[in-house]
Amino acid sequence: MGCQRLIYHQKYTSKTESTPIFEMGKKQGSDYQVYGMLMDGRSGSTPEYRYGFQGQEKDDEVKGEGNSINYKYRMHDPRIGRFFAVDPLAAKFPAWSPYVAFADNPIIYIDPDGRAPQDFVQKEDGTIYWDNNANDQATTKEGETYLGKTLTFDFVSYIDEELWDGPLGDIPTGDKLITQIILTASENESGEITGVTGEYSSVPGSTPVGSARDYYPGEGGDVDYALITNKIDDEGNWLGFNFEFENHASVNRFEESGLNAFGYKIVDVGQRLEATFTKSTGELKGQSYTGIFPSSTLSVNNNIIMQYDQPSFVETHSADPIDVLHAPVVQYDTSYYPVTFYPRQ
Repeated sequence: MGCQRLIYHQKYTSKTESTPIFEMGKKQGSDYQVYGMLMDGRSGSTPEYRYGFQGQEKDDEVKGEGNSINYKYRMHDPRIGRFFAVDPLAAKFPAWSPYVAFADNPIIYIDPDGRAPQDFVQKEDGTIYWDNNANDQATTKEGETYLGKTLTFDFVSYIDEELWDGPLGDIPTGDKLITQIILTASENESGEITGVTGEYSSVPGSTPVGSARDYYPGEGGDVDYALITNKIDDEGNWLGFNFEFENHASVNRFEESGLNAFGYKIVDVGQRLEATFTKSTGELKGQSYTGIFPSSTLSVNNNIIMQYDQPSFVETHSADPIDVLHAPVVQYDTSYYPVTFYPRQ
């Protein structure tokens, strides 16, 4: 998946610390095979960008570009889907080869450091919580789904071809804003969660002509941020965290002119996500938001937790005609709607 990665490192310097994720500029666009091998002719990055599959640092000196990936505790060869060294926690998993990667399931699991998977699980009602005793699906309670200690949220806003009633047939349909948020928990020897770090990428999707804008020109549409606030008491004990994310996209000026000529306003493709984890209860609670248009989905570790279907574009984004003296064609009020978010389930 091509993306712009924004990475930060957590530092505990106060009772409550908010850490923005904001260093933009080092870019990579890559398509991978299932275990992380680069697809021939379908990748590229700026020279100073050192990271690759699953956000891990590349080690290209010996085996060539993308063929050796540093997972902190051991190196991974994406061509064979195996680690070079024995898992330092291999004794905890006698049924698995000590060289296995991602529990042989890279579609679900993201490995933060080459060791054991941990520890978020999902109840049948969709509630996500931290289970100190869960290390894999076998050690997860009956009826619950093991998620791991890394939660990957995929938030995609798209124009649904079957629901699109605007101009130009199905040409404008497809993904319009693609976001991935990765939250990784740390734990102590007792399996208790002790902190969380995060990273995200959020990029506009395709557009019929040119490139989409990574903002919306209406009021409130230039927001793009992700923020983690770790909560710490007077004794330095970690109590939980809050997470916030918001971003916007819109068509370029050329397409905007075309829509205006047809008598339509442009769309604010907006996404917002809020999440709160409280250590005392172990529960992760979240709420997603979008604008009125288009459709959107949100999944965590490939499990869909939100689906929103777009309404009529014609009914929601038609511009009112205005009277202009001696105008040769009909003129429309194509002013921008202000940013408005609606909670989604």
